[in-house]
Amino acid sequence: MNDSSKKFTKYRQELQDILSNEGIDLIFAGKAFMRAGFIEEHALDGILQKMQITASEQANNFLRAVSAQLGQAEDPTKMFKQFCAILKSDEVLGSGVAKKLEKKCEELKGKKKPEKEALNSTSVEILDTLSSPSCDLFALGEMLVRDKFIAKDRMKTIISGLLSSRGEQANKMLNAVEAQVMHDPSMFKKLLEVLKEEHLEPLHATAKRMEG
Repeated sequence: MNDSSKKFTKYRQELQDILSNEGIDLIFAGKAFMRAGFIEEHALDGILQKMQITASEQANNFLRAVSAQLGQAEDPTKMFKQFCAILKSDEVLGSGVAKKLEKKCEELKGKKKPEKEALNSTSVEILDTLSSPSCDLFALGEMLVRDKFIAKDRMKTIISGLLSSRGEQANKMLNAVEAQVMHDPSMFKKLLEVLKEEHLEPLHATAKRMEG
């Protein structure tokens, strides 16, 4: 085992913990590893696809909770407005789909449960928004708890599913990095450059320690 490999092995768990956390853009990290030659495009595509599937599953769980609440709420109009506000937030970036939802609800005025009907009829578009990489599902979960769409325990279960999937995908990325560093010690320098990239700020402190 070369010195670079030893260093990587020493910090591997720390890198794994940071990459598994919601505070970092794992898609950006994967693309940065690919650009630096640590991981091949087809392998990265497989990892990103797996992340996308998990995001869709968990976003769907959140949406079902919202639908259930709108069906039984004492004041569905108030809850509907709260959900539209969540969609328009900076964490979700779903203003377009929120407007579509509001318009649909207007059209259904006078029907039995217009809010729930509007949600159900635009659920595909909402799901696309919630499972897109630009939506922060962790923040979404917190907002849904705050506005009483979902119980905290249920939200934590959904989020833990997201985190364990992230952990698996982060591990696959680090396996690819490790293989390259073991094969070619000069790749260690490239690894440090990736870890110092502007968008990967949570990894900067670890990169500094790895240099020392």
